[in-house]
Amino acid sequence: MDMAMREIFEILEENVRWWEQAAVTCEHTAARLLEGEKEGWQLMGAVYRERAEKHARLVEQMRRDGNGARG
Repeated sequence: MDMAMREIFEILEENVRWWEQAAVTCEHTAARLLEGEKEGWQLMGAVYRERAEKHARLVEQMRRDGNGARG
């Protein structure tokens, strides 16, 4: 894998961690709030978690495609 591709993977993998941390932060914040106040935090947590999953799937797909191209 060339250097540019490795750097792209590093950025995407770091994004997965950041999106997951954002989701956890929102979920923990929502858990401490009253009904009517927590829904927005829950929604943001769900969006961040979905974003983390999309990034993780993209990384996995790129790895599979890269491994197949070299095989």
